[in-house]
Amino acid sequence: MNAATLTIAPDLEQVLSPMRVPFDRMLSAFERAEHLAGGAHVFRFKVARMPVVVRVVGDAWAELVGQALGHLPAADESREALEICVWDVAETGVTPTGPHPDLDAPPIVLKTSADGRYVGEDRHHASMWQDRETQRIVGFSAGVDTLTLDERARPFHKMLCAWMIERGVQFVHAGLVAVDDTAVMLVGNGGAGKSTSSIASLLGGLEYLGDDFVGISSTGRNFVGHGFYASCLLDSGHLRRFPALRSMARPPNHEYEHKHVMYLRQAFSERLVEERPLRALLLPRVVDAVDTTFEKASPLEALRAMAPTSVMYLPRPSRAAFERLTDLVEAVPAYWLNLGRDVGQIPGAVRALIATL
Repeated sequence: MNAATLTIAPDLEQVLSPMRVPFDRMLSAFERAEHLAGGAHVFRFKVARMPVVVRVVGDAWAELVGQALGHLPAADESREALEICVWDVAETGVTPTGPHPDLDAPPIVLKTSADGRYVGEDRHHASMWQDRETQRIVGFSAGVDTLTLDERARPFHKMLCAWMIERGVQFVHAGLVAVDDTAVMLVGNGGAGKSTSSIASLLGGLEYLGDDFVGISSTGRNFVGHGFYASCLLDSGHLRRFPALRSMARPPNHEYEHKHVMYLRQAFSERLVEERPLRALLLPRVVDAVDTTFEKASPLEALRAMAPTSVMYLPRPSRAAFERLTDLVEAVPAYWLNLGRDVGQIPGAVRALIATL
């Protein structure tokens, strides 16, 4: 079975009546797939200190989830948790009923119910819906070979984002590394050098919390950075800069994708951490120099580097998200990280900056 099996009639309506939300039908299909498979792979994680249970029907998808999230600490089974239930159509043979994503629609269409209870994410090959009242997410994919780079590197991140932002944790499009008890966040638009700086720091011995999507929470003016995924994405050009990662690089599934996925848990388990106090913002930029240096940046420069992609990538861009980032740049100092041609200097520069904080 392939993705074409899941083609449906066009429907780009993004606000649905509660009766048209497919959550219950999808949950029944998941339970059928679980029964036919003789059970699901069950993971229990703490994500930003909150318990999350993930049930995956499909061996290949379960392996991917374990690689991306398996470094997170185990959740206490006695606490109320978010539950994520997903199944692989190709592996189980269980095809969802009812309307599914339109292949002529944009690659990702976010939806909601008119009463606000349900939030959905439809893709050409997959669909996922969250019931905010019961704290359950259910979804399917046509097969792991149809998953896009972001789904492979950051499983369920849009639905997790929608759930966590209501609990005081906001996703940010950024990298996050740390030394001891001090984290610095690497922010900027695509191509600024966030991933290069994050991965170079990891290979240089720093702690790693993420290279692309991380989280922040705060108590007053004290911010904490949260890591979620033990993965990174690098294109072929950048991969040549880091030969230590080549053996773990997994190629893209689609011709239009130009990056490789790397899972870091096995090779770097001792450097993967879940959270650290956030003490500075770094704005990478490539300069015509050999050495990597840093210099003070303004709060406005930091906000311009961080807000556009961080806010617009959220399932629900909002004024509150922008205001949270404004509070962050006002509370945490920012610095330009001037990236010279010698990427091997990046970890030392980051360490030197942290030593000044």
